[in-house]
Order: sequence, then C-alpha cells, then structure tokens
Amino acid sequence: MCIGEDDTIWGMNDIDSAFVTQSFEDLFSTLSRWELDGDLVLDISIYSPSDSDHWFKYLEFGPDIPYGRSSPSFRHSEVSTQSLTDLYDDPAHGWRAGRRETALKSQVINRVFDEIECPVPCEDEELEKKWWQRLPLVPAITGVYLRQQTRRRWKPTDLTRMFARFPNLNELWYEPWKDEPLMQSFTDKDHETLFGSLHKNLRTMILFENFNQDYEIPKSWHLEAIRARMGNTALARKLAKTSQDLQPVGPRCK
Repeated sequence: MCIGEDDTIWGMNDIDSAFVTQSFEDLFSTLSRWELDGDLVLDISIYSPSDSDHWFKYLEFGPDIPYGRSSPSFRHSEVSTQSLTDLYDDPAHGWRAGRRETALKSQVINRVFDEIECPVPCEDEELEKKWWQRLPLVPAITGVYLRQQTRRRWKPTDLTRMFARFPNLNELWYEPWKDEPLMQSFTDKDHETLFGSLHKNLRTMILFENFNQDYEIPKSWHLEAIRARMGNTALARKLAKTSQDLQPVGPRCK
C-alpha cells in the first residue's frame, strides 16, 4: 500500500500477520514430513510486492544468484528491458529521471522496516511462545538464510524459537538491519539469547548487520540518528563464545 493512501497504517496489520502465521504453519507441516537427506537450506524472505512499486523502486527480493539464472518473476527482466529513467520516473513518490529527489518520510521507512509479526495476538508473549512450540520439528532443514533483502525485521526472540524447531541446523546466514537508537539495547540483549541458544552442531555462521544511513530516520521522539554502531561488550562476548567451534569460511557465493 502507498503511504499516501492511508497514513494511519504504519506496518504489518492483522491480515498480514495472519497470512505470515498460516504460511509458517503450512510450511512447517509440510517440511516436517521430509527426511534428512543431505543439506537443505531454508531461504526466508518476507516482503510486500508493492514495496518496489512506490518509494523503494530499487529494491530487489530475489536470491543472490548470477544474472540470467533467476526466476522470471524477479525484477531483473524488468530492469533489463527498461531504462532507469523510465523505470524510476515517478514524481509522486519522490523519483524523477531515475533519481530520488525527496527524502523518505518516517512512515514510509516504518512500513518497509516493520517487525515481522507471526502469531496473533503478538502482544501476548506467552501465547507467542506456545505458538512456536506447537510447530513440528523439521529435521530435514540444515541451513537457514535470512538475507538483508528482507528489510522487515525479525525479532531475535522469534528466531530463537524458530531455530529450536530445526534440530539439525548447522549453517546460519543472518543479515539483520540495525534497529532504531532507542530499541538497539533491547535488540542486542535478545541477540545475546539468540546466539546463546544456537545448536552445538552449528558449523557455519555468517553475520552481517546493515546500518545504511539513508534509512536512519528515527521513529521515536524525533531523536538525532546515531551514525555509529554503539558497541556492546556482553553481546560481543556471547558471539565470540558461540563462534569458538565454528568452521572457517572461505570465499563463496550464496
């Protein structure tokens, strides 16, 4: 949905959350019947098709694979047949002749970077915990990719519960976006729990936090955006401890 259509909608609504919830239940139900047979990676991306239709026209949601080998549904084919000037000429959404002319509104950023809400109602932490616990175990999954192409933010507590359903998880590719300044300390604390909960058989973990300053419009109290990542000693120690038994990773492509 375009920001101009309804300024009161800031992110995922109940319909979106219900859709995500049902999708996860169906996915886990299906995969739980698969047997472990080599490596099987679950690459999860949650987005709205309209994200790249209005303010964020440059967003790509396909996997990082060589050009020409992607699905026709991805936007590579559109970009290759249209010039950037034609594709990104939309003054109503801040684009003219292939360039963005106006700064993004905080409501626009909030929608694309909103938290991913799964069970409804998510306000009840205990119900949310029980919902994850009801999902079946999926022994066939050996790897999970959560790439930065998904701007919407996973709650580390949800990831902790999700990964617990994958008893054979040995590879994790995690690329979160930096949280807003007021929430970063809470998110870091939840990440401590996440990293401390990872399976002992985890062998590979690739971690990258993106803090693109173009998106650092604060959502709370109109605070000045923090331009540098504030260090967190406790989180660094937890991450170092988790990494002790991991295998070194050489150059590779996703």
